[in-house]
Formats: sequence, structure tokens, C-alpha cells
Amino acid sequence: MNQSPLVENLVPINNPEDSELAIVEKHNYYDINSAAIEEWFKNFGFEELQLNCLQKFEGTGPVIDIHTQIDELLTRILYHKQQENEAFLEEISTRKQREQEAEEERKRQEIEDARVNGFVDSC
Repeated sequence: MNQSPLVENLVPINNPEDSELAIVEKHNYYDINSAAIEEWFKNFGFEELQLNCLQKFEGTGPVIDIHTQIDELLTRILYHKQQENEAFLEEISTRKQREQEAEEERKRQEIEDARVNGFVDSC
């Protein structure tokens, strides 16, 4: 099989970011800093779920098992975030209702004060 037209179209990659030395340096940088990065990620997450943002999976075994583990984790996170969001929206709604009630009470009080003052002034 003649591949000469294919070979003529190949372009060498001369990206210094992809050189062997650059890849080794990036790998070394990761090795040096990975523990600190992992500790930093542990500061974030959902304490009540005992779940931090950094989760590790073995990656061994059937792909479907790994997918199931990840799916279960994401489902827990999503459910928790939805609960937080609903609670937040409920709090905002309650706060707006209280503010509206306070404003209505203030207006009623102004009207009552005006009636009392108008009645007292006319006496």
C-alpha cells in the first residue's frame, strides 16, 4: 500500500510545551505540589455529608462500576445543592413576605397616626 500522499501531508509538531523535558518538568511539579493541592481541596465541600471537593476513585475494575461510583457521588452532591437552593429560596421568600408585612404595618400606622393627629388637631 502506497502511503506517500499521507506522509507528504504530515506536519511535525514542534510545540515546546509538549517536549519530553516539559512533560517531565510538569510531572515533577505535580509530584511536589500534589499534597498541598489535595489539602487545599479538602477545605471545600459539604461537611454535613462528610464530603470534600477532592474525591479519588481507584479506576480499576469494570468501567460501569467506576461510572456508578461517580454517578452516585454526583447525585448526592446535586441533591444536596438542590436542597440548599430550595432552603435559600424559601428564606428569601419569607424575608420578602416579612418586609411586605412590615411595610403594610408601617402604612397602617401612618394612617392611624394621621387620623389621631387629625382628630386631636380638630378638637
